[in-house]
Amino acid sequence: MRADLSIPLPATRLFGLYRWLFIVLLLLTGLPISAVASDSINDLRIRQQNALNVLESSYHTRVRSNPNLIKTDGTVDTDHPEYKQILSDYSKDKSEIQSQFNNLDKRGDELENLQERYGSSLKTTGSSPKDVRADVDISANNSDVAAKIADEWRANGDVVKYDKKLGIYINESKDTTLWQPPTADQLSERQKYHDAFSTPGGKQATNVKGNESVRDPEGNVLDNEKKFIHGAEDLENTDINSKSPDDQLKRDMALKTMGKSVSKSADEVDHDSEVIKQANKLRNYGDKYETGITPLGATPQQQKEDEKKWIRQADQEIQNTKPVAAKKSENIKKIREQVAKTVDKSARGTADKDAEDTAANIRGRNRLVDNANEDARAANEAARKKANLPAAPTPDEKAITRQSERKASKSAADKDSKTTISERSGSAKNSKWKITEERDGDKRTQTRTSTTQNADGSTTQRDSRTDTQSTPGGGKTTRQTKTTLETGAEGSVKQTDSTKTTNTRTTKDGKRTSTYENSTTKQDYKGWMPGSTGSTTTDSSQQTTEHEQGGVKRRTDSSTTTTTDDRTGKRTTTHTDSHSTTSTGDDGRKTTTSVTTTTTDKPWQKSRTTTGGYENDLKPGGDPNQPKEGEGIGDPTKVNVKIAGGKLFEPIDEASKTLSTSGAGQNDSGGDYEYDAKIQTGQHSAAGSWEVTANKRGMHAKADINAEANAVNMTATGSAEQKVGDATLGVKGSGTAKLGAEGKTSAEAHLGSDRIAGSLEAKVFVGGKAEAAAEASLSLWGLKLTGKAQGEVSAGAGAEAKVDAELSWTRIRLGAKLSATLGLGAGGGTSVELDGRELITGYDHDALDRQYKAGDSIVNICRNLRSGRLRLPPGVEFSDIRERLQKRADFYAKHPQKGKDGKPISLIDSLVNELGLVKGKGGAYITAHHKQKDWYCTNRPQIEAKVVLPSIVERR
Repeated sequence: MRADLSIPLPATRLFGLYRWLFIVLLLLTGLPISAVASDSINDLRIRQQNALNVLESSYHTRVRSNPNLIKTDGTVDTDHPEYKQILSDYSKDKSEIQSQFNNLDKRGDELENLQERYGSSLKTTGSSPKDVRADVDISANNSDVAAKIADEWRANGDVVKYDKKLGIYINESKDTTLWQPPTADQLSERQKYHDAFSTPGGKQATNVKGNESVRDPEGNVLDNEKKFIHGAEDLENTDINSKSPDDQLKRDMALKTMGKSVSKSADEVDHDSEVIKQANKLRNYGDKYETGITPLGATPQQQKEDEKKWIRQADQEIQNTKPVAAKKSENIKKIREQVAKTVDKSARGTADKDAEDTAANIRGRNRLVDNANEDARAANEAARKKANLPAAPTPDEKAITRQSERKASKSAADKDSKTTISERSGSAKNSKWKITEERDGDKRTQTRTSTTQNADGSTTQRDSRTDTQSTPGGGKTTRQTKTTLETGAEGSVKQTDSTKTTNTRTTKDGKRTSTYENSTTKQDYKGWMPGSTGSTTTDSSQQTTEHEQGGVKRRTDSSTTTTTDDRTGKRTTTHTDSHSTTSTGDDGRKTTTSVTTTTTDKPWQKSRTTTGGYENDLKPGGDPNQPKEGEGIGDPTKVNVKIAGGKLFEPIDEASKTLSTSGAGQNDSGGDYEYDAKIQTGQHSAAGSWEVTANKRGMHAKADINAEANAVNMTATGSAEQKVGDATLGVKGSGTAKLGAEGKTSAEAHLGSDRIAGSLEAKVFVGGKAEAAAEASLSLWGLKLTGKAQGEVSAGAGAEAKVDAELSWTRIRLGAKLSATLGLGAGGGTSVELDGRELITGYDHDALDRQYKAGDSIVNICRNLRSGRLRLPPGVEFSDIRERLQKRADFYAKHPQKGKDGKPISLIDSLVNELGLVKGKGGAYITAHHKQKDWYCTNRPQIEAKVVLPSIVERR
């Protein structure tokens, strides 16, 4: 049974009476909570305050009507179990009211919408509203964006005022303050404004970006002290007995402001106490009853005395944080000065203006902090006098010492905390996994193991361990070791062992992240190609450093990868260094510069590529559709219109010495053959092109220059064809070998409404290369089957695979490029092609083209003989050369000839030389009548007979 509490009304009935009164109040004052939806935040606040006043009054009555809770001196017994239950009920009901009204507050959604639309050009200096009584602060990176947002508010019917003195827009309908970059005068006025953080340290603590924001714990505490003083002034200037909901709201928010200021000051130096715990609750919209500042049921006079007592205690807590924060700030300034000296020392004896500016900027931050903090101290002292508050109490050295001892004790306790271990495991269709986590104080260890049976019959096993530990100053170190073992179905094995260490720490100079990676891969492979069995070892290391401060982010990457063929000892080393800097201006526009250099070192071969880039946003927030990391600066859309383009200069291909030979002929069995070889020394060539395109996003320009210089450049080709019954067999071969250097330079630029960007790439290859290709064909019954093979040998090793195919009504082609590590490194390719054009169309395209070329050359020879421009050798009649002319014309059309310098010889010149014809009158002859493109030849009838001499040659 429950004990008789001797209360006029049972607790349950009284509690039900409160809920009934609360509903009646809502009906009398307007609409039910679920229907309350007003554009003005003040309307929501007044309704909520009325509801809270009713709740508070009912619980005051509940406490005062219980004689067990009232002491003989009239005060409330807060230790009584019944009071604790009443306080718990009050807190639950109050939270429900706040939650229901907060659901009607649309400012959080509007804030999200603004952030999505304006991106990095808009920052929230505070948090999203947790209560309808909260105000909202947002900061625009430039005045244009601020004015645009203010215009949007006005268009929606909000009351918006601009304070020219402070440089802020105030949306009174939503209690939202929109800050913009201040002028020098506005910055000075803001130092006097109670609702603005004026010190660099205070601004940095509230996520303000720009040169006016600098890490400084003392400044942050001074700004919070300013807000505390203003809250105390507001509380003192309102009547606790007022029935006005506006006055009650002002008193509640004054306490909340003071609590938040104490809480944030304590956070800065890691202090804790009973008063600070109360401040933390006020910061999160608890009230004076929930925090224990004063009890439910207390008289107004007692409440006021309790409030003043708490203000004195809270003021003392703020003063206790100031010397600790000042010491932290002093250490930060000393480190800045040491960095400035280091920069000075590195620039000594040089004309490095950037280094001088950097050192001056570092010292300038210290001066900025000192001056702003001095002004803040004076302003806070003046504000105390204006608010009729007593002078700031002296810091309590004993309390500060106790705080220091508490932190040391807590740190030791954390280290000695009990170790906890958790384990999870599971399986899928083709894999099994297990995760184990171990926590020991500020250390955390996670191990993962998994085994996967792949569809191709191979198996992949992964084992990893990740250790994470907090470091002094709020940093963190993470070290991961990982082993991946892949076993192929054919028995090949690949194992990769890697380690990755990441250090993150936040210092007075901003946030720094350093990453170190090392990995070793051992691969034993077995393939069907000759030389594709063996093993390679790959060692990789990478170091990444990121530093972010004051809107500037710098990143440095350095990586080295070495691949060694264990059979031959040949190795390839690739080293990459990259640096990038991204700065965000006060207007929110980003500028990025980057330089990346990659060097590849192979036996007998070296190459280097350097790429530089520049990008500048032309509007705040940049381009929302800009290319992702790793993509080029060109526009990713496919709809581009070419405006202009062409050659940067006439192509160059010259050599100091050239030796070449070529020839063609027929064997006794009627087979054709030809060959061509050329050796050049001191060879060099160059070509360049440019292009400008445009689309709806802007203009894009690109220029390319390719050049090479070779000490030796050798090329050779050869082919043969033999008739075997109804079939024709053919073979072709080609080879290239060179020793020298190649270079390529590319430049790109993009200009659009959103951004301007540019990049420059330079690539150099030094070493030797050799390439070879072979082809075999079989023609029978109108079908032609061709097989091709190609290979490349250079002083390196690699692996790539490419598959391509072509399917049309007349041709089927299947190709595959395969590559394996063959000694010095090799790449090979094979393809098969079935050409059915002759069977389908009724004629051989290649043969038809040759016959037309041969016919044209014969006609030109005959016309030159008739006109006297060419003459037959003495004693030779035309009938003597007629058949020979026809055969050689068809042969040379099929096997074009070259001179000793390697340059092509025209078909008619080849025939003139072959037949021994001599020049006639004028010393010249016509080699061609026209150069019209024969676009209609595919509609001509099939020519089955050999070329027949035209009648022009017959002497009648």
